[in-house]
Amino acid sequence: MLIIQNLPEKQKTAIILTKIEDRPQQEVAEIMGTSVKAVESLIQRAKAQIEKQLKRSEGF
Repeated sequence: MLIIQNLPEKQKTAIILTKIEDRPQQEVAEIMGTSVKAVESLIQRAKAQIEKQLKRSEGF
């Protein structure tokens, strides 16, 4: 979970709600007061950030 803690707040919220709580993106958009497209974008940016952090921690 430490990797998620380093994410910007909106990205962290989108990841937690969609991937951990398994909520549909439409519901997440409603909770966050944004569009589904914005949620998709937040998730993609969060995944890219997580990948970078993992590569750094593994020495790649």
